[in-house]
Amino acid sequence: MYLRILIGFLLSFCCSLLSFGNPIDQGHLLKKIDSLNDVKKPDESIILLDKITRDPKQSTYDKYYAYLLKARTYKRLYNHTEALNNLDRAMLEGKKSNKAAEVESQVLMEKLFIHFDLKQKQEFQKLLPWFTAEKLQYIKGETRVFYESILGHLEMEKGNYEAAEKYFDYCILLLEKESPRHLPNIYKVIMNLYNRMGKKDLAMEAYEKGVYYAEKYDVDLYKIVMDETLLYYYIENEDYKNAYFTQRKLSEMRLKYNDREVSGNLVLLEKKLDQENADMEIKYDRMIKYFLIAIMMTLFALLIVMYLLFRANNRQKDYMEKENQAMRDKLQSLLVNSLQDAAQMGKSIDLNRYKLTERQLEIIQLVKENKSNKEISAMLFISENTVKYHLKKIFEILDIDKRSDLKAS
Repeated sequence: MYLRILIGFLLSFCCSLLSFGNPIDQGHLLKKIDSLNDVKKPDESIILLDKITRDPKQSTYDKYYAYLLKARTYKRLYNHTEALNNLDRAMLEGKKSNKAAEVESQVLMEKLFIHFDLKQKQEFQKLLPWFTAEKLQYIKGETRVFYESILGHLEMEKGNYEAAEKYFDYCILLLEKESPRHLPNIYKVIMNLYNRMGKKDLAMEAYEKGVYYAEKYDVDLYKIVMDETLLYYYIENEDYKNAYFTQRKLSEMRLKYNDREVSGNLVLLEKKLDQENADMEIKYDRMIKYFLIAIMMTLFALLIVMYLLFRANNRQKDYMEKENQAMRDKLQSLLVNSLQDAAQMGKSIDLNRYKLTERQLEIIQLVKENKSNKEISAMLFISENTVKYHLKKIFEILDIDKRSDLKAS
């Protein structure tokens, strides 16, 4: 019994170790990470995502998504090297899942964005044709918007301003519904487009709208992006006075944002987390070792106890069997002697010699008539237990052992 309980406990423990954690709500995680990054807490984002990537209970698909969000966090800080490294890790994890095609499309799309931002034309041009209609079915939400905005930018570079404007208008419609906090990303290119088209008023209107959303959602990165776009606008229009003041403002904003220092701190943080994780693994391995030793010792002790109990039970069983056999032999001997005594007496029991009640005499008479206890109870209107009780008393009074002796009385 105890062995079964222990085995059940061990099985439950092992299952709990091997079981997967609950699937991550990716929409909730995305909002959490964006919120932390917006309030200048990318270190908390990295810690949260790092916990997911190191958790053995999490699925490979959830780990992939955590690496993807890590890459986006580093990209926001212009650390494109770490962003690409995390995208590679995301690809490795995601390929192990049952959504390999989706993973490949989303990771390569993020890499496309980085090549575009870094103006790596060769890498960008090589990757862009890969995104066929089949591959784009996995690109949704704000990621699809950014892709469409790149297409609009390409049309703008070709001089196809009306086509570019259609792309950008489409992007605005999507973002207004799904993620308006990213609208400055579109208004900066619209500002550039209208500047090229000579529509200065519309360009400044696009700037005002971009700044409005950047301030509304308090995203410092977008505030910087909008003022960078304004700076290029002034330079292209030879308004060097305003360009000078905008540059000073930008310098202050960049100093406050301090993306390089924050990014460097995040890299150090990840190294610290790596070391802490290594230390934890050593402690975990040591704990498992001690646990297994304790379990083995417990099992060994339990086996000894079970063996002793088994041996004791066998001894008790043998003893009881011998006792039962002795009792059977004794009863058989008594029965034989009783039969012999009855045969020698050769006569029935004289009931008049005993002090019997009227009820007992009635029961004796019915027994002689071969009536069963049930029949006797029905005829005398008493319970079977009462009949048995009277018979027991009768046997004691007459000093007999069985019903047949009573019939002979």
